[in-house]
Amino acid sequence: MNDDQTEFQIRDRYGFCRFFGLSWNAIDGIMQRVVKRGLARRTEISPTRIGVDEMVFKKCHGYVTVLSGQDAGAVLYVGSDRKATLKAWYESLAEEQQEAIESVSMDMWPAFIDAILESLPRAEEKIAFGKCHIAKYLGKAADKVHAAKSTKL
Repeated sequence: MNDDQTEFQIRDRYGFCRFFGLSWNAIDGIMQRVVKRGLARRTEISPTRIGVDEMVFKKCHGYVTVLSGQDAGAVLYVGSDRKATLKAWYESLAEEQQEAIESVSMDMWPAFIDAILESLPRAEEKIAFGKCHIAKYLGKAADKVHAAKSTKL
């Protein structure tokens, strides 16, 4: 079997199950045990630089918010609600851990911004927006200026 055939067979979870000869429940049980074992082995993480991003879950049927420690490259928390996810995680930290956070990299979702402003001390000094998001907003602003100039001519 070549790589093209393997990729075709495991394109979705049903192909994955057929390829390994396991039920989806068996695969889910394996994943649960692996995650539990990995979390048990992980040492306490006190991140100073955090990344917040949203990822597609279940083929565009929903999104999850992912918090990662950029120092260790580890996923710190995953949740389904933008603002509640961030607030819950920040509020679960000890005061010293909250103070130790130096930066939070994220996109410009108001829910992300509000959660940080409500939960972290000196949050306005810690927020860092991604370059691609800033470029997107600058591009939109430039388009509006050009459109306004064009209508005046």
